[in-house]
Amino acid sequence: MELIVDFEYKYDARKHYKETLTKIAPFFQQDPVWLILRFHDRTVKIPPSGFLRIKELLNNLLGKKTNISVAQIVDHLVENYPTPFAFYAAANAVIIENTFLSAAVASYECFPFIVNIYDNVFEKIYEVKIADSAQSFVSAAGVVADTILRENRAYSYDDIRSEILRYLETNDVLSATDAPPIVKEKYLTARVLGLDEIAPFLIDPYITEFFADGIHQFYYVDHRRFGRCRTTITFDSFANLLTRMKIEYRLPFDETMPSLKMNFQIVDVMLRVTLDIAPLATDRVVVDIRKASTQFLSLVDLIQLGGITSEVAAFLLMCYFLRANMAFVGPPYSGKTTLLNAITLATPPHWRVIAIEDAMEAIPLALFQKHQVRFLVEPVETGESTRNKSAEITKCLHRTPDVIYLGEIQTAEHSRAMFHAAAAGLQVVCTSHARDLQSMILRWEHHHKVPRDAIAEMDILTLLRLFDTAKGFKRKVWEVAEIQPDLSVKYFAQYDDREKTIKLVRPVSEIQFYKRSPFLPRLQPAQIERIYKNILEWLNKCVQDKVDGATFSQQAAEIYLQVIRDLTG
Repeated sequence: MELIVDFEYKYDARKHYKETLTKIAPFFQQDPVWLILRFHDRTVKIPPSGFLRIKELLNNLLGKKTNISVAQIVDHLVENYPTPFAFYAAANAVIIENTFLSAAVASYECFPFIVNIYDNVFEKIYEVKIADSAQSFVSAAGVVADTILRENRAYSYDDIRSEILRYLETNDVLSATDAPPIVKEKYLTARVLGLDEIAPFLIDPYITEFFADGIHQFYYVDHRRFGRCRTTITFDSFANLLTRMKIEYRLPFDETMPSLKMNFQIVDVMLRVTLDIAPLATDRVVVDIRKASTQFLSLVDLIQLGGITSEVAAFLLMCYFLRANMAFVGPPYSGKTTLLNAITLATPPHWRVIAIEDAMEAIPLALFQKHQVRFLVEPVETGESTRNKSAEITKCLHRTPDVIYLGEIQTAEHSRAMFHAAAAGLQVVCTSHARDLQSMILRWEHHHKVPRDAIAEMDILTLLRLFDTAKGFKRKVWEVAEIQPDLSVKYFAQYDDREKTIKLVRPVSEIQFYKRSPFLPRLQPAQIERIYKNILEWLNKCVQDKVDGATFSQQAAEIYLQVIRDLTG
C-alpha cells in the first residue's frame, strides 16, 4: 500500500526567515509569543504585556549581540536553525528560561526526562529535558535504534519487539542503566518507530491525552494534576506516525477518506489515535492521541479518587448483577468508559461478554480468567463497510452472549441495533455522548428515530460530568436514574452541591426493571435491600483494604454467588 508522505512542508529557510523578520521588524517591541505565533502564520496579535521584548529574545539567541540587523538575524537563523520550527523550540526555551515564567511550580523525573511545570494564566507550560544522568542512555538508545532500523525495513511493532528486548539485555549501556525495564523499553521503542517526540507523553503517568493542531505546531496535553498544558515539543513526525499506522492497519486514508481512528499499543500503553488530514483539516494535519494504560481502574480506585461514592458504586454494581441494560453518558473525556470498565471488571466468571468497538477500550477480561470475545469493527469514518458495529450487534443474537459491551454508540444505526438486541433479551452496556439524561433520551427518540417503547428497554442511565478547575480536570458521577415507561426518569442518585458528593436519593428497593427481566424471579423489596447491603459492605471493605484490581475481580465472583443465594433464598 502506498504511504501518504506528501504532507510535510518544504521550506526555503532563508526566504522564510527574511520575509517574516522583515514583516515584524517594526514590531520588535512586541511580545515574543506574538513573534512565534506570526512564524506559525497566525494573525492573532497578543498585546504588549511586559514580558521579554523581542530584541532581548533575539539577543539571547544570538549570544547577547547588540545592534543586529535583519540580515544578520537571517544569517544566524539559517546557520543554526535550518527550519523555522527548530527556531520555535529554541525561542520557546529562551522564553521559559528568561521571561515571565517564575520558578517551576512542579518538577519531577520520568526517566530519561525531567519534566518542569511552569505557571501561566490559562495553560501551564509543560517543559521536557533529558536528565543529565540519562544522557549516556539516550545516546546509546539512538545508536541501537539506528541499528534496528537498518536491519528491519518493512516491519510491524510485533516483529521488532524481540529485537528491542534483546538489545536492552545485551547492550552494556542500556542494560546497566538503573531504570525500570518497561520504561527503557518504551523509550527505545519510540526511538525505533521514529516517534521519539512523543516518548515523554508515553512515559509520563500524568499525561492522559495529547494533541497537535497542525504539523510543526506545539503539542498540548491533558495532565492529571495540572489540567491542560502547552508543551515545548512540536509535532514533526507526521510521516513516521502515518507510516506506522499504515503498517499496523490497512485502512483507507487519503483525500477521499480524510479521517483515521485506530488503536496502537506501545509496550503497556494503548494509544487511541485519531488523525485528520486535508481537505477536511484546513491546517493539513490534526492529531489527537488518547493514552489508556493497560492497568485498569476498579470501582475501588474510582471511590478512592473521589469520582463516585461506595453507596452509588454498590447500586450500579447491583444493577449490573441483576442484568440491567445500562448506558453511561456525558461529555467527551468525562470518564464514561472508565466507569463502565470498572463495573465490568466485576463480571461473574461464567458470563460470556462480547465487546464490539471501533477503538478497543474494553478491559481484556481474559486476564482475569473471565469469558470474553472482543470484536474490532471499522470506525464510522470509513463509511460503508461489512465489518461495522451495527451488523456485529445483530450477529450477537446468535453468539449466545450474557452481556454485550458496545463502547460508544454514535449513530442512529448503532442505536437501533442496540435496542433491537435489548428487546431480544440480551443485556446491553454502552457509552454515549449527551449533555444530560433527558438529552440522551431525546436524541434516541428524535435524532435516531428509536421507538418510544424500545427506549424503555434501557434500564439505568448514569450521567458523568467533567469540571475544569484550577487544579485540573475533575470527573464526577452526577446522576443515576431509571427510565420509566413514559420515558421520564426516576432518580436514584444525584450530586449534592452543598456536600460536594453524589448521594442516593431514594430506596434502592424501588427499582422496577427487574420485573420485566427474563433472567430474574419476582423479587421482594427486602431481597433487593439485602443484596444491596451485602455489595455495599464488601465494597467498603475493599476500599478499606485497598485491594487491587485482580483481587477485586476475584472477590466479585464470591459476592455474585451471594446475590444468587439471595435471589433464590
